[in-house]
Amino acid sequence: MYLHLDSKKDAKRLNQIMITDDEWNLIADLIEVLLSFAEATEDLEGNKYVTNSICVLMLMEIIKTVTTGLSYNQDSDEKDDVQFTLAIVNFYIVNNSL
Repeated sequence: MYLHLDSKKDAKRLNQIMITDDEWNLIADLIEVLLSFAEATEDLEGNKYVTNSICVLMLMEIIKTVTTGLSYNQDSDEKDDVQFTLAIVNFYIVNNSL
């Protein structure tokens, strides 16, 4: 009887901490986005070569990575926010190109 109660407690605890398929998908997407930032950071840390010329290209690559799955798991307002942010970034890039 005592083992049965422990098993129920363990099962309940496991259900609370188990990661769902949706959460795994979100983690995978987050890793992809963060890797873009990590790669850009590593490339821009160069001290033996000029990095200004690649800033715009890296920013565009990050934007592409972040917006690739726009339709996945976002409501209309979130998509509008992302599109607005992209418009601002694009305006900045066009008007302040390196």
